[in-house]
Amino acid sequence: MKYKFRKKHAFTLIESIVYIFLTSIVFLELITCLFSFYASYIEIRNRSINENNMRNFYTSLDYILHENHNEVIKKESNSIVIYKDSEDDYIVKSIKFYDNTVVAKYTKGKSTLAINNMLYNIKDFEVVEKDKLIYLIITDMYGKEYIRCL
Repeated sequence: MKYKFRKKHAFTLIESIVYIFLTSIVFLELITCLFSFYASYIEIRNRSINENNMRNFYTSLDYILHENHNEVIKKESNSIVIYKDSEDDYIVKSIKFYDNTVVAKYTKGKSTLAINNMLYNIKDFEVVEKDKLIYLIITDMYGKEYIRCL
């Protein structure tokens, strides 16, 4: 009688260990990539929100500056002061940097009408006057500078 060699159809222990090792390396690399993608997504989202807030701030600032055409804009101690001189009242609008926030304050005479927080999470706020031009330099928390001539 002939003896037939029967081949086993199973994996050996070494093959199983190598397979588990290689798949675990692939899964770990995949998880690392997913975490880095998520971290970059969060950073891009925060920067996008910051850009939108800055655009909204400049839109509000343009509205405040050009609300009435008979206003005087001056720089006073690293802040912008807008004087509206009309026949009935004397309104002063001041835009200042306070506690990482840009604040607009409306006063009439000696009483405060309103205080508005215009922009949050600001590292530095600087008002520079050269000749007759007033420049507003804002540095956000990411270190990006925004320069605007008023």
